[in-house]
Amino acid sequence: MKRQNSKQSDDSKSFTNIMIIVGLVIVIGGGIAWRLGSGLNADATVDQGDTDQDVDVVSDSVTINVASNGYSPSQVTVKQGQRVRMKLVTNNTYGCARSFTIPKLGITKNLQTTGEDTVEFVAQEKGSIVFQCSMGMFRGTINVI
Repeated sequence: MKRQNSKQSDDSKSFTNIMIIVGLVIVIGGGIAWRLGSGLNADATVDQGDTDQDVDVVSDSVTINVASNGYSPSQVTVKQGQRVRMKLVTNNTYGCARSFTIPKLGITKNLQTTGEDTVEFVAQEKGSIVFQCSMGMFRGTINVI
Protein backbone atom coordinates (compact mmCIF):
# COMPACT_ATOMS: atom_id res chain seq x y z
CA MET A 1 0.00 0.00 0.00
CA LYS A 2 2.81 2.38 0.87
CA ARG A 3 4.45 1.72 -2.48
CA GLN A 4 1.26 2.74 -4.35
CA ASN A 5 0.85 5.91 -2.24
CA SER A 6 4.50 6.77 -2.87
CA LYS A 7 4.00 6.33 -6.63
CA GLN A 8 0.89 8.53 -6.54
CA SER A 9 2.80 11.13 -4.55
CA ASP A 10 5.65 11.10 -7.10
CA ASP A 11 3.15 11.41 -9.97
CA SER A 12 1.45 14.29 -8.19
CA LYS A 13 4.79 16.08 -7.70
CA SER A 14 5.71 15.56 -11.36
CA PHE A 15 2.37 16.94 -12.50
CA THR A 16 2.73 19.96 -10.19
CA ASN A 17 6.24 20.64 -11.49
CA ILE A 18 5.06 20.41 -15.09
CA MET A 19 2.19 22.82 -14.39
CA ILE A 20 4.58 25.30 -12.77
CA ILE A 21 6.89 25.18 -15.79
CA VAL A 22 3.96 25.60 -18.21
CA GLY A 23 2.70 28.55 -16.17
CA LEU A 24 6.13 30.21 -16.18
CA VAL A 25 6.47 29.74 -19.94
CA ILE A 26 3.05 31.35 -20.47
CA VAL A 27 3.83 34.31 -18.20
CA ILE A 28 7.31 34.94 -19.62
CA GLY A 29 6.18 34.44 -23.22
CA GLY A 30 3.21 36.73 -22.69
CA GLY A 31 5.46 39.38 -21.16
CA ILE A 32 7.86 39.23 -24.10
CA ALA A 33 5.02 39.40 -26.62
CA TRP A 34 3.46 42.33 -24.75
CA ARG A 35 6.79 44.23 -24.69
CA LEU A 36 7.39 43.63 -28.39
CA GLY A 37 3.87 44.67 -29.31
CA SER A 38 3.65 47.69 -27.01
CA GLY A 39 4.78 50.17 -29.65
CA LEU A 40 7.78 51.39 -27.70
CA ASN A 41 9.84 51.45 -30.88
CA ALA A 42 7.24 53.33 -32.90
CA ASP A 43 8.21 56.45 -34.85
CA ALA A 44 8.73 59.25 -32.40
CA THR A 45 7.39 62.75 -32.51
CA VAL A 46 8.19 65.88 -30.58
CA ASP A 47 5.86 68.74 -29.76
CA GLN A 48 6.58 71.96 -31.62
CA GLY A 49 3.31 73.77 -31.31
CA ASP A 50 0.73 72.62 -33.83
CA THR A 51 2.94 70.42 -36.01
CA ASP A 52 4.19 66.92 -35.32
CA GLN A 53 7.65 66.18 -36.68
CA ASP A 54 9.88 63.13 -36.91
CA VAL A 55 12.41 62.38 -34.21
CA ASP A 56 15.10 64.27 -36.15
CA VAL A 57 13.47 67.61 -35.33
CA VAL A 58 15.12 69.34 -32.41
CA SER A 59 12.92 70.98 -29.82
CA ASP A 60 13.21 72.42 -26.35
CA SER A 61 9.59 71.47 -25.61
CA VAL A 62 8.79 67.76 -25.73
CA THR A 63 5.53 65.97 -24.97
CA ILE A 64 5.73 62.37 -23.80
CA ASN A 65 2.52 60.36 -23.54
CA VAL A 66 2.80 58.04 -20.56
CA ALA A 67 0.68 54.89 -20.84
CA SER A 68 0.55 51.86 -18.58
CA ASN A 69 2.65 50.03 -21.18
CA GLY A 70 5.33 52.66 -21.84
CA TYR A 71 6.24 56.01 -23.32
CA SER A 72 5.43 57.56 -26.69
CA PRO A 73 7.49 58.82 -28.32
CA SER A 74 10.28 56.70 -26.95
CA GLN A 75 12.97 58.81 -28.63
CA VAL A 76 13.34 62.57 -28.79
CA THR A 77 16.15 64.86 -29.95
CA VAL A 78 17.26 68.10 -28.31
CA LYS A 79 20.20 70.48 -28.72
CA GLN A 80 23.13 70.57 -26.36
CA GLY A 81 23.03 73.50 -23.94
CA GLN A 82 19.28 73.91 -24.34
CA ARG A 83 16.81 74.04 -21.44
CA VAL A 84 14.43 71.15 -22.12
CA ARG A 85 10.85 71.09 -20.87
CA MET A 86 9.30 67.61 -20.98
CA LYS A 87 5.53 67.58 -20.61
CA LEU A 88 4.48 64.16 -19.31
CA VAL A 89 0.84 63.38 -20.09
CA THR A 90 -1.02 60.55 -18.36
CA ASN A 91 -4.52 59.33 -19.12
CA ASN A 92 -5.77 56.62 -16.78
CA THR A 93 -2.18 55.39 -16.42
CA TYR A 94 -1.29 52.77 -13.83
CA GLY A 95 1.79 50.80 -12.87
CA CYS A 96 5.47 51.63 -12.80
CA ALA A 97 5.32 53.85 -15.93
CA ARG A 98 3.94 56.56 -13.62
CA SER A 99 7.25 56.61 -11.74
CA PHE A 100 9.23 58.52 -14.39
CA THR A 101 13.01 58.76 -13.95
CA ILE A 102 16.03 60.12 -15.78
CA PRO A 103 18.75 58.34 -13.78
CA LYS A 104 21.73 60.12 -15.38
CA LEU A 105 20.28 63.50 -14.34
CA GLY A 106 19.00 62.36 -10.93
CA ILE A 107 15.39 63.20 -11.87
CA THR A 108 12.45 61.24 -10.45
CA LYS A 109 8.82 62.28 -10.84
CA ASN A 110 5.79 60.37 -9.57
CA LEU A 111 3.04 61.15 -12.05
CA GLN A 112 -0.70 61.48 -11.56
CA THR A 113 -2.99 58.75 -12.87
CA THR A 114 -4.49 61.31 -15.26
CA GLY A 115 -3.01 64.74 -15.87
CA GLU A 116 0.11 66.60 -16.91
CA ASP A 117 3.43 67.01 -15.15
CA THR A 118 6.58 68.78 -16.28
CA VAL A 119 10.25 67.91 -15.94
CA GLU A 120 12.90 70.48 -16.88
CA PHE A 121 16.65 70.16 -17.32
CA VAL A 122 19.54 71.50 -19.37
CA ALA A 123 20.98 69.07 -21.96
CA GLN A 124 24.63 69.69 -21.10
CA GLU A 125 26.46 66.90 -22.93
CA LYS A 126 26.04 65.42 -26.40
CA GLY A 127 24.98 61.80 -26.46
CA SER A 128 22.09 59.69 -25.23
CA ILE A 129 20.18 60.08 -21.99
CA VAL A 130 17.83 57.27 -20.96
CA PHE A 131 14.46 57.97 -19.38
CA GLN A 132 12.56 55.08 -17.84
CA CYS A 133 10.11 53.87 -15.26
CA SER A 134 11.45 53.22 -11.77
CA MET A 135 11.76 49.50 -12.52
CA GLY A 136 13.52 49.94 -15.87
CA MET A 137 10.78 48.02 -17.71
CA PHE A 138 9.78 50.91 -19.96
CA ARG A 139 12.46 53.10 -21.53
CA GLY A 140 13.10 55.90 -23.93
CA THR A 141 16.04 57.96 -25.13
CA ILE A 142 16.78 61.66 -25.28
CA ASN A 143 19.33 62.22 -28.06
CA VAL A 144 21.39 65.34 -27.38
CA ILE A 145 23.05 66.75 -30.53
